[in-house]
Amino acid sequence: MANGNVFKTGTVDEWMDCGNKEVTIETNRRMLGFLNESREALISDTIKSTNSKIIEPCFIGEGVTLINSTVGPFASIGANTTIEDSNVKNSIIQTHTLIKSADFE
Repeated sequence: MANGNVFKTGTVDEWMDCGNKEVTIETNRRMLGFLNESREALISDTIKSTNSKIIEPCFIGEGVTLINSTVGPFASIGANTTIEDSNVKNSIIQTHTLIKSADFE
């Protein structure tokens, strides 16, 4: 601005808060839907899947291992996570996590 540049604010059409669990999950859901529509690559090609199902849209990071599980829709799974004998949807799982015999909705 000191050099004469003009600063203009952008327009906010919608506020997507992440201040609590329910709203964070809803924001994740909407972002995955948006990214899926734009054909973003959301599933790493380094995942290891044994007898498992992936229901898009979902994000699955690098090095994820799925064993006898269903992931998605609307799940985000961080890198190097193992999910075994579980169902995970409408969830956000951080990196380096081990989930066994769980049902997340």
